[in-house]
Amino acid sequence: MFLKSVLAPLLRRPPMVGRVVVPARSWTQVGNVVSTPPRVQCSFAEKMVHGFIMMFIWLSPICFFLSQLKVWRRTYVED
Repeated sequence: MFLKSVLAPLLRRPPMVGRVVVPARSWTQVGNVVSTPPRVQCSFAEKMVHGFIMMFIWLSPICFFLSQLKVWRRTYVED
């Protein structure tokens, strides 16, 4: 009786051949369009410190790469 109650819905269901289930995107996944003022004001010094930290993080890999070009090309040894 248990197997019949479990297997019966599975056997009656049509096969899922060729059916692609794509979830619909809702508006909350896209984001909010309305811009509002900030909830907490940020001081100018905090903005400057944050800007310098971001510049350091973004530019340090580029500076390292450019400083290592001589080493990778082996042009640092004068003949």
